[in-house]
Amino acid sequence: MTSFSDARQYAPATERNRSFILEVLQRVLPPTGNILEIASGTGEHSVFFSPHLQPRQWFPSDPNPMLRDSIVAWQQHSPSDNLHSPLDIDVRESVWAVEKEGTEIAAIVNINMIHISPWSTCLGLMAGAGRLLPKDGVLYLYGPYKQGGAINSIKIIGQN
Repeated sequence: MTSFSDARQYAPATERNRSFILEVLQRVLPPTGNILEIASGTGEHSVFFSPHLQPRQWFPSDPNPMLRDSIVAWQQHSPSDNLHSPLDIDVRESVWAVEKEGTEIAAIVNINMIHISPWSTCLGLMAGAGRLLPKDGVLYLYGPYKQGGAINSIKIIGQN
């Protein structure tokens, strides 16, 4: 990960996978509603996805203050009306910021987190999704997964 002269951080993998991920999100996300991105990292995905996914509202989050600053810097560099300020969410906590605020969430997007994080983060993500998502909500996971011996980069849990 590299950085610019401002707080923006840059992750080269984002540019390589963002178009592919966007194509899938456009198919599987509900047509409206609030989308919560867990572990938004640098914020590059947030600023790329949000204008393409309007009228949905995009809520980035990250527990790392440096990465939240990066998200804000990317938002200032590439603003979008439907992109909200980053939330401080650690999925291992029993109540997340969106729950405290009463924000209804239609879908949760999580890119490249659960395969590199402690098991407790996966458990926390699943618990939070169980609390926040409606019956027809979507939990979208992206990362390297193996199914039947073959690598598959996408995992979609629940769809409309």
